[in-house]
Amino acid sequence: MNHRLSLILRVLPAVALFACATTSTRVATSWKSPAYGGMKNVLVVGISQDQATRRKFEDDFVKQLEKHKVAATPSYSVFSGEKLPSEDAVNAFLKEKMMDTVLITRVTDIKDVEHYVPGNTGPYLSYWGFYGRGWGISHTPGYTITHTEVVLETNLYNVASGGLEWAATSRTTTEGDRVDVVESFIPAIVQKMGQDKLF
Repeated sequence: MNHRLSLILRVLPAVALFACATTSTRVATSWKSPAYGGMKNVLVVGISQDQATRRKFEDDFVKQLEKHKVAATPSYSVFSGEKLPSEDAVNAFLKEKMMDTVLITRVTDIKDVEHYVPGNTGPYLSYWGFYGRGWGISHTPGYTITHTEVVLETNLYNVASGGLEWAATSRTTTEGDRVDVVESFIPAIVQKMGQDKLF
């Protein structure tokens, strides 16, 4: 495995992959190396200090990839967040399992976004309706909704060269209580991977 890729793996415990009631995900941008043919055997890495979140994320991602006939392994089965193995140990595992790629997802930004919903005044079919009702005007005031937007970066690296083969930035918007962002993010990103002919 290229040294650059090993350095990327070593930041694993540094950033939390947050689990954030209504969620929607859109892939904002994606890029694919023109020469890349597609992945066959991949190590899935979800960067998170919360091990329960990490395991769910990686397990769900693996299940989705396997539906598309891609062999996939969750990284927590190789190393945990508490203790990262040596570069040699990671290299040995990738070689033993004949893995060709490593897929890494991390959170790059979390922010609250306010959206104003304008009020509305009931329709009046005559001037008298407007004039008469104006004394106790039928009006619904506007209000503001706050959404949480989670920006995630997903990169696919070539094990042999360490080079970047595919990259995508996605935005998951949540409203209400914190729920699992995984259920919205993974189907959207896997669909995009298929559109970009990664499998």
